[in-house]
Amino acid sequence: MNRELSANTTLSHYRIISKIGEGGMGEVYLAQDTQLDRPVALKFLPPDVAENQKRMQRFIQEAKAASALNHPNILTVYEIGQEDGTHFFATEFVDGVTLRQRMKGAPMKLSEVLEIATQVASALVAAHAAGIVHRDIKPENVMIRRDSYIKVLDFGLAKLTEKQTSSVDSEAATRALVNTDPGSVMGTVSYMSPEQAVGREVDARSDIWSLGVVIYEMVTGHLPFEGTSPSHVIVAITDKEPPPLAHYTPDIPEALELIVAEALTKDREERTQTAKEMLAKLRRLKQRIESGSDLERSVAPHSSLTTDAISTSSKSAEQQTVGPSARTTARSGEIGTVPTVSSAEFVAGKIKSHKTAVAVALVLGIVVLAGVVFGIYKFFGSNKQPSSKTMKITRLTTGGMIGSARIDGEATISPDGKYVVFATNEAGKTSIWLRQVSSNSLVQIVQPAEGFCRGNAFTPDGESIYYTFGDKNNPTGALYQVPVLGGTSRKILSNINSVVAFSPDGKRIAFLRYNQTTNESSLILANADGSNEQQIATRKRPDYITGSGMSWSPDGKLIACGVGSSTGDINSTVMAFSVEGGAPKPLTTQKWGRVYHVIWLSDGSGLIMTATADVTTPNTQLWFVSYPQGEARRITNDLSGYGGVSLGLTADNSTIVTVQEDTSSQLFITVAGEDASRARQISHGKYDGRFGLYYASDGRIIYFAQSGDNVDLFSVNADGSGSKQLTNDAFQENWPSVTPDGHYIVFTSNRSGNWNIWRIDSDGSNPKQLTEGAARDDSPSLSPDGRWVIFNSQRSGKNAVWKVSIDGGAPVELNDVNCYVAVVSPDGKFIAYLYTEKQGGEHPAIGLMPFDGGNPVKTFDMPLTLSDWAGLWWTPDGRAISYVDNANGVSNVWNQPVDGSPPKQVTKFTSNIIFNFFWSHDGHQLAVSRGTTTDDVVLIRDFR
Repeated sequence: MNRELSANTTLSHYRIISKIGEGGMGEVYLAQDTQLDRPVALKFLPPDVAENQKRMQRFIQEAKAASALNHPNILTVYEIGQEDGTHFFATEFVDGVTLRQRMKGAPMKLSEVLEIATQVASALVAAHAAGIVHRDIKPENVMIRRDSYIKVLDFGLAKLTEKQTSSVDSEAATRALVNTDPGSVMGTVSYMSPEQAVGREVDARSDIWSLGVVIYEMVTGHLPFEGTSPSHVIVAITDKEPPPLAHYTPDIPEALELIVAEALTKDREERTQTAKEMLAKLRRLKQRIESGSDLERSVAPHSSLTTDAISTSSKSAEQQTVGPSARTTARSGEIGTVPTVSSAEFVAGKIKSHKTAVAVALVLGIVVLAGVVFGIYKFFGSNKQPSSKTMKITRLTTGGMIGSARIDGEATISPDGKYVVFATNEAGKTSIWLRQVSSNSLVQIVQPAEGFCRGNAFTPDGESIYYTFGDKNNPTGALYQVPVLGGTSRKILSNINSVVAFSPDGKRIAFLRYNQTTNESSLILANADGSNEQQIATRKRPDYITGSGMSWSPDGKLIACGVGSSTGDINSTVMAFSVEGGAPKPLTTQKWGRVYHVIWLSDGSGLIMTATADVTTPNTQLWFVSYPQGEARRITNDLSGYGGVSLGLTADNSTIVTVQEDTSSQLFITVAGEDASRARQISHGKYDGRFGLYYASDGRIIYFAQSGDNVDLFSVNADGSGSKQLTNDAFQENWPSVTPDGHYIVFTSNRSGNWNIWRIDSDGSNPKQLTEGAARDDSPSLSPDGRWVIFNSQRSGKNAVWKVSIDGGAPVELNDVNCYVAVVSPDGKFIAYLYTEKQGGEHPAIGLMPFDGGNPVKTFDMPLTLSDWAGLWWTPDGRAISYVDNANGVSNVWNQPVDGSPPKQVTKFTSNIIFNFFWSHDGHQLAVSRGTTTDDVVLIRDFR
């Protein structure tokens, strides 16, 4: 294009607003898409590209490939067009700054560097999987949106700027690849890999090198390879080694030094081989730095001198700045501080990349000197006591799968530590496996059957396994016994709601039974053959005894288990019940959100257990409680979750078995019936929407998210733009709903000290408490006129449906049924709720009652695989009630028509879990919180 376009010029269905840039690929304009009413960036190709048929054909081919990537960190290409002989392509408009502009501003914090690098690496993973190599990763091609989201530009286009020559002798040939405007950074050549710089064929590993250069520059404020001309830069890239990061930033973590050194290895066969590998290393480093000083207690299994072995500085990632302003006395051209790297892998990498014996000797000399200094320190060093053993975590499974079956938890270990048992699920069928720890051999001891497993337990002699199993005909569950190496299962007893615990002599068992009619949880003792049942304790809602697992004391006199109340978020603890009956006694003063499985150490010195810090903390951790002192401490403290029901301990107290759970959820927009691959990801957090989301009538998504240690509400537009934090405090907010006029957002919060219903204005201002009291109020929804808030509460003992005015006041009870969620129909006439009082109290069903309350006028049986977590919502036309079915381990939204006809599948996902969902106001789209939960069986040793 030879002329500049003025504002309001129309090209096709685009109206020009303003010129926003100019570069090697032509001019860029901000324009308005008049058909879809959205801002776009229009890029006009320079004449030498547009007039060259071969290059134009290649451009179209590569632009099409790039547009098919559909990744949240890759700029979306909307259209390739031509108007009056002018060739252009339209992309999404990114409201933000380039990484180059950001680097010219305030010093970058380490956390920001890692966040940017991780998102760029994620984009490369997707591109390389599609066979696309970027070839031009540099700060100018990385955009940072105002909400800190990263977009990588010009995928598949960089090849157009390459010259068809392999010569590097001519300064002109080199200069054609770079921006040589006065005062600008030396352009593309500074980010080229050695093979690219000398004109050889490049592959995905060239992008890894370029990302390494970008990370280096973000950290130090310097390019790793510099020169007075492009040719001198190429010589530096091919022949010289860059100063280590610590030369400029002494406090940089060793692991980041390693990641960059491995990316900048000149021999690409020795370089980090895939973007996926680099992304994994960056994520591990980011997670460990965010975890802080507690990392050493939760080291990744099998970690040696790799990037898993991380030594962080005393500064947090948020405090630590990198770049020129973080330097000490080192200046460009001077000898810098020797990097404080203790990893043999880093030294080996440096040796490989140096090409002379002098360099090798220098590196080895540094290692020897460091060893001498370290030895002197250890010999004459501080008076500190020797540190305790480092806890070891060993994975027995990887990727959450055994063949094509998904690991479903319920793990335990034999008393002698030789065998581990766990459950799997495939196509809705559950089976139980036994693994020999020493040989890794697997035996399927219970064949696949439709239903669910609720826990496994070895007999004290290790000869048999007791397991609890339920199905649609017996949703409460029954207890079975099977020989340790498999065989015929024998039924022991029925109506059991927990895993069993054995007395020390193996003659008796303890378990939990829940009575849905009386709302009572009872601790039951029986003989090991199921006879002679004896109830020794009962609690009535809102108080409860947890059914996740109890434990007999070594002397056989006490049974320890978790107890709690649903009237708050930190109201659970560990108590001991005498086998002779009587009042229980607390074993600690510590409180948790929920205590799950408890196991007594065989020497009686304490207990291990799984518990959450509060009821909305996503991850369960392992704890140790000393006995009789009652002092509680964490065993694990990281970003993974551990256990729940899955917990076992060897008789010698040396080894714990549990399940390590990693959960991640992000927001997606999808269309009913559309292919799963077309779902658009619009958020990038760790737990986005896991505890609620709402698609407001103004097009915003209001959702739960975790930001650091805080749990707050955020909003984002359906296209992923305009992210905004609505609440920002030390309390927790979840399960948002929005009034139809968009004026108020109602939600559940513990900011009063109890879990009550609150409201705020749509911008997050003017908080107002709508309910009061110690009973937990939860899952609010709104009447279509916006006057009433419908919610669940245990105010009357049952988790019934209540309503309260949008302005607060006295709540009104609407039914007398234990239910999970309640939502109002679009016409305001009915309330749908999810409950389990049918068929013995475990089979889920939907009840439909009048808005003013009362008995259900209709009920609909639901599958056992229904997700009560994801809840229910009406379709906007009021003809159906939507729910999530987790059949075969994959979540999809289904509609149950209110006329009683069969359910219909709405989404067509073939993988992952839906945590929450909501319809758009017009019923054309769904916002879903969707992600993964991976369970792997792990052994933990040296935990005391």
